[in-house]
Amino acid sequence: MSEYLTGELSDMFGISNRTIQYYDKKGLLKPAYIKENSYRVYTESEVKKLQLILILKELDISLKDIKVLLDSDKDMKAINLLLDQKINETTNKI
Repeated sequence: MSEYLTGELSDMFGISNRTIQYYDKKGLLKPAYIKENSYRVYTESEVKKLQLILILKELDISLKDIKVLLDSDKDMKAINLLLDQKINETTNKI
């Protein structure tokens, strides 16, 4: 299984280390484990989660709503409901 440090993950997605640290602080993206030297290590599971977070951010979904989605154990009903809500908001803006 592949493992990534914070810097490698940020380079992979073109975001800053601080963004990943912020997502950790907010409980959105926790590392798989932390080494004795305090380096945070992420696995493919966290890579997929970060990818989902960034896609949802592109859809202008707030971090608060993203956290609700992630905490719902990937319940597709919750994701569909939130996406429907976002579609309605965008339609109303147009």
